[in-house]
Amino acid sequence: MLKKMRDEGEPEQRLIDAGLFMTCKLSGRDGKGTDVDLVPNGSTVPVSYSNLDSYCKLLVKERLAEADQQIGWIKEGMSILLENRMTILRIFSW
Repeated sequence: MLKKMRDEGEPEQRLIDAGLFMTCKLSGRDGKGTDVDLVPNGSTVPVSYSNLDSYCKLLVKERLAEADQQIGWIKEGMSILLENRMTILRIFSW
């Protein structure tokens, strides 16, 4: 939607008035979330047409990486379960 505004020639002031900064709010266990700077001091850098592409790329990257730790835990648990199962199966092979 933001890129569409730019590409259709909407005045940049509309984007600035939206009050976006180079930050994003990541989900948290508490449901409140955590603000993360997408660039150094991102909370002080307003999103404009000149940095819009960068904002979108960084936002997508951060959101996709948001669950990396949880996915790592799942992979670790599955590895342990499968390793134990394979050990048990070896007992039955002569």
